[in-house]
Amino acid sequence: MKIKKLVLILMVALAANAQAKSEDDLKPDFDLTALYAKFKAAPEVSNNQQIILSEFNAAITKNTPPDKLFFYAKKGDSSACNFVGYLFEAGKGVKQDSVKAEKWFLHCAKTNPKAAYNLGVMYSDGRAGVPQDKAHAIPYLKMAWDELHLPLAGIRMAYWYRSQKDWQHEWDLLTTLEIGKKYARHWGYLMGEMIIKKQAPFYDPTKANNTLSLAVDKYNGQAAELLAFSLGTGLNGTVDTFHACVTEVFAETFGGGSGSVRWRSGMSDSEVVSCKGEAAIWLSKNKRPDPIDFKSLMY
Repeated sequence: MKIKKLVLILMVALAANAQAKSEDDLKPDFDLTALYAKFKAAPEVSNNQQIILSEFNAAITKNTPPDKLFFYAKKGDSSACNFVGYLFEAGKGVKQDSVKAEKWFLHCAKTNPKAAYNLGVMYSDGRAGVPQDKAHAIPYLKMAWDELHLPLAGIRMAYWYRSQKDWQHEWDLLTTLEIGKKYARHWGYLMGEMIIKKQAPFYDPTKANNTLSLAVDKYNGQAAELLAFSLGTGLNGTVDTFHACVTEVFAETFGGGSGSVRWRSGMSDSEVVSCKGEAAIWLSKNKRPDPIDFKSLMY
């Protein structure tokens, strides 16, 4: 009888210990410093990636506690570590906690560029308990850019360099983004504006018009307004007030511009009708693209 009691006591103690170690029950001030050494070098590549991915998907879709993810993350698996951070930020399978998400991302940012990107996004935008600090975000965005050439990381960095008037770094980023072609709504506008304002290494209004046109195709109102100015003033050597009017209508439709009617105000009524008619035809054939979600994290 005494043996049975001892066994029962031992089982209860083990269960309590396991429960105490469950990450979901950790206090907000839980210190993950002891894990840091595991992520300083190359990440451990687990032979159980399928389990890790399955556990993550279950947490996302069914909100189930990701116990196995914590196990592999604590062993030093960089992919699991990023997943855990993502789940804490999303509040899936665990209680939402941006501070814990930040801590997990910090531990594997140097070995997982997705975790680095996630940190960059959190610092760029700010989260509950994680103050906005765009300067602090740049090194992490740069890690993601250098390792994976993530376009969204590059675009965020380009806007940051612009705010610092660091034209050379901005231009270098934009030319690389141009090669990849994705997100022309942003790099097309930034590149065109740099050329027109003579912040680029060269002045080529035709190149500026071409890149601005790519951004206009993606419904960028600021790009449309700037392109209207370029066409209307003939920066490339040819004044084209009619198409300046058309792109001015685009700017008004897209939003984001100043609402200028400069090019329409100098035209006859019939010319304005014709201008608006051409703009309407283009708009009917080119639907507004889905907005880019800059705030989403990567997993």
